[in-house]
Amino acid sequence: PATTSAKKAMRSLFRQKLKSLSQSPDLILQQSEQCAQRVFEMPVYKSAQSLCLFISMPKGEINTDVLLKRCFADGKKVFVPRCKENSQMDMLQVHNFEEIATFEKNAWKIPEPPLDGRSNVFDEDIGGVDLVLVPGCGFDKNCMRLGQGMGFYDRFLKKLYDFMKERKREPVFVGIGLDVQICSDEQTIPTDEFDVQLQAVITNSHEFFP
Repeated sequence: PATTSAKKAMRSLFRQKLKSLSQSPDLILQQSEQCAQRVFEMPVYKSAQSLCLFISMPKGEINTDVLLKRCFADGKKVFVPRCKENSQMDMLQVHNFEEIATFEKNAWKIPEPPLDGRSNVFDEDIGGVDLVLVPGCGFDKNCMRLGQGMGFYDRFLKKLYDFMKERKREPVFVGIGLDVQICSDEQTIPTDEFDVQLQAVITNSHEFFP
């Protein structure tokens, strides 16, 4: 379909920009920290008792170490992804930053929490989270997101929203990334019925709301 090929073209454009930026790891780190500071100022972050956050790929995207460390320091319950078959994903609780270094890495070289009885956002006694910080390949100014093309987050966000709605709660979805991941003014992310609009998108120098 037309949407699929349009997404594919846009994805390779964003990946090219991120690849260029990856030549300067210090710059990625600096911009990641600037984005993190903007997140920390958000009322929705301050009030969140629990949140989902991703562990970064080794290169080519925002570095989430600063965010993770601060979440633990602020006493928040932190859940990170564990990928399953058929583009399904769980979010399992992590108790401290140091623990992450002990996790085995998946096919994308990202550490994943083990299935050792730790809490899952979909456990009845957890009942979801207050905030989800969402990665993306790119975003537009209407807070639509372009994923990596595998559908993990599209499915997870929909499942979490429905799960929490049944429990009379509503999660907040905030996209985080770097300036190079934002569409230019006249561009928008091509969307289909599976795409979820985010409540905000935060980068190192911008904040967008729908």
